[in-house]
Amino acid sequence: SKSFSKRVHFHAFMMEVHGELHRLAQMNKKTDNISNEDTVKWFADSLAAKIDVLCLDEFQVTDVADAMIIRRLLDRLWENNVRVVCTSNRAPDELYKNGLNRKQFIPCIEGIKNRMQVHNMDSVFDYRMVGSVSLHGVWKHTNRGFYSFLGPTTPAFQQTQEVADSSPSFSGSNTKTTESSSATKTSSTVSQLDFNKLVKQPEGTESPMEFYERLADEGVLQRDEKQVKALHVFDKFYHKVMGKDSSSNSSSGNNSKKNDPALVENKSWFQKLWEQTNKLDASTLAGETSAGGVYLYGGPGCGKTFVSDLFMATLS
Repeated sequence: SKSFSKRVHFHAFMMEVHGELHRLAQMNKKTDNISNEDTVKWFADSLAAKIDVLCLDEFQVTDVADAMIIRRLLDRLWENNVRVVCTSNRAPDELYKNGLNRKQFIPCIEGIKNRMQVHNMDSVFDYRMVGSVSLHGVWKHTNRGFYSFLGPTTPAFQQTQEVADSSPSFSGSNTKTTESSSATKTSSTVSQLDFNKLVKQPEGTESPMEFYERLADEGVLQRDEKQVKALHVFDKFYHKVMGKDSSSNSSSGNNSKKNDPALVENKSWFQKLWEQTNKLDASTLAGETSAGGVYLYGGPGCGKTFVSDLFMATLS
């Protein structure tokens, strides 16, 4: 059956891709007309049959084999109308910089810039470095599980204990732990966090921006203007993905009342100026988001993964 979306770390995704391409090659190695192009195409088609949105966290190309594969893979996914979301520490033009045969990767960079809405978080704030000097890092729940992530011989792992009803405080993030059992395992230096328990879940058909604002109003997190600007981009993309583009409804419902000449005439000059300023600001923040996806980049620890997680949560 088809799942709507898939979120995976880029390097884990490429390991999956290499494994599947190898499997396909082994199945067809006796076939004379098989090629790498064919296996990449087959894998992309099989993935497109399962998902509509693919989120690749920590997108970073350093390997020549990855560079040649991801170019063809993304092109084929876009041909199959799969939307792609990427978070990265690098701008598109900085990807695979000084890499072997980089000129063959340039079409991938151009595809990202032409098909995806590229947004720079433009933040020098690193939530990982805030708070106590004893804070060793931010640990996330993964599909592989807490044990395999830390490793059974890691001292921090050996010191962890089950948490029944507790609400530990983490000062290295703009997220506040207000729910009990948001940390399922913890020690003095590390905790396993479940994103779903930490920030709750979207209610009904909340957009990413509505979800974020509700969490801020409830005191679950503190507003960050850089994250808010990024969420404006994701909000517009969300409406495109869900088929709720507000531009298609501009002539119906309450919008028709807003454009009523009699109402407009009665507005003060200050009201008109305020609305025009907000309209321009929203346009600048969101831009014309490409239906192909969103590429979000910025410095480490500024909240790129958190923002993309909020977006993905609204799709589930």
